[in-house]
Amino acid sequence: MFLRMPSPLILLSKARLHVVGLFCAGLIAPLSIAFAADYHVLPASKGSGDGSSWENAAAAPSGSWNELLSRLEPGDTLRVGSGVYERVTFTVAGGGGEGSPIALQGEDTGAGLPVFRGSWTKENPARGQIFCTFGIKASYVTIKDLRIENYLAAIVTSGGNQRITLSGLTVRDVRLGAVFKGNAHADTPSSWTREVLVENSTFTGFTKSALRWEGGNRDFRIVNVHGDAGGKEYATEPFHMVFNIIGDQRKDLPPIIERIHDNNITFIGCTARNAYHEAPKGKNYWNADGFVAERGVNKLTFIDCMAFDCTDGGWDLKASEVTFKGCVAFRNKRNYRIWNDATFENCIAGYPLKRGGSGDAHNFGVYGAARLKLDHCTIIGEAAPFGFEKNDQGKDIVRVAITDSLLIAAGDASVAGDIPGVKLANTERFSLANPPKGPVFSGDASAAWDGRGKAFNPTPAYRGQGFRRE
Repeated sequence: MFLRMPSPLILLSKARLHVVGLFCAGLIAPLSIAFAADYHVLPASKGSGDGSSWENAAAAPSGSWNELLSRLEPGDTLRVGSGVYERVTFTVAGGGGEGSPIALQGEDTGAGLPVFRGSWTKENPARGQIFCTFGIKASYVTIKDLRIENYLAAIVTSGGNQRITLSGLTVRDVRLGAVFKGNAHADTPSSWTREVLVENSTFTGFTKSALRWEGGNRDFRIVNVHGDAGGKEYATEPFHMVFNIIGDQRKDLPPIIERIHDNNITFIGCTARNAYHEAPKGKNYWNADGFVAERGVNKLTFIDCMAFDCTDGGWDLKASEVTFKGCVAFRNKRNYRIWNDATFENCIAGYPLKRGGSGDAHNFGVYGAARLKLDHCTIIGEAAPFGFEKNDQGKDIVRVAITDSLLIAAGDASVAGDIPGVKLANTERFSLANPPKGPVFSGDASAAWDGRGKAFNPTPAYRGQGFRRE
């Protein structure tokens, strides 16, 4: 803390009084710029310890950082240097303003980015600290370039939060990465948590989710965020879901009250891996997914996202108004498990793999009354490409319309006749062992593909058809 006398708070107050005078005289820039200040903290103080620079860094407090964070005014940045900070917790009660957020910024001062370490363990997942809690309506806040480990949750919002940026976070060994709670009212826009950016972050080894939305959230961008659930080793409790949008799941809500479902969330360049579940004795269904959205959630867009090696769905979506562009799903039991209408453009589904539990493996599981449109897609694997839930729509209803695509049986698998409910247009359908135009793919295409590179780009013989990486 900045404890040497005069304290940084006193120094900052005097400086700001001086700035006010200059501002009133018309001699300086607007307040939001003029008031910006940096505070520097390390595990142990240096120099004068007043926090004015890395050479004079203050010693970080132990335990709660609430008082330290409360000093930040719009435009201020708390800079945290290399080192390990044990069991730190704090609540952001206020925040910044338009164009002048407050920021908590990690910096490598010689030994890597700062590490915040709690006491949570996967063997006792319900106990531990929450690293950062956003109070109701706390807004205009940036948290950047931190390593966070062994916490019950890294970030938890409380509702009505706006313009939050989480960037460059490396989170591991937690129950939950970031949780965006609800507490919104349908007719009160300011009560929704909104305009949130999560970018360039990784979440590794968690027992619940990397990111979770609980109703009352809208207008999110999730960019270059990667979640690896950790597989069987971290499946110590149910609902191993990497990105989990649950919507409004309140029980016994009177019909007169409108539900608050999350909406307008865009994922760009994100990856979900290794969600795992084994059904307990007496149960059959293995339930663990990469990207999840419950009924009522709407307006989801996935661009260049990937899902691998989940014991249930790579995507398991009951949401409406769903769009996929450039997405990859390999080695999940159902690579895409879709319950409402959705469109797929330039996507690939490959080698679905059943690791246990009830139900068969499929590249696309089509449920309820869902109808899918696939354009320039590739579907490959030994398992049946589609699995349809029984419904009363009749045999002649087109459930999946496929255009300019490749539908391939891998290995020596035979190609059956027409698939009821599937309509093909300019789409090749054949066995990989006997392709009609020679080699199909331009690279080392195999079930072990990690989604990188152009291994599954079609050769020129199949130009204009199938998934392609530019």
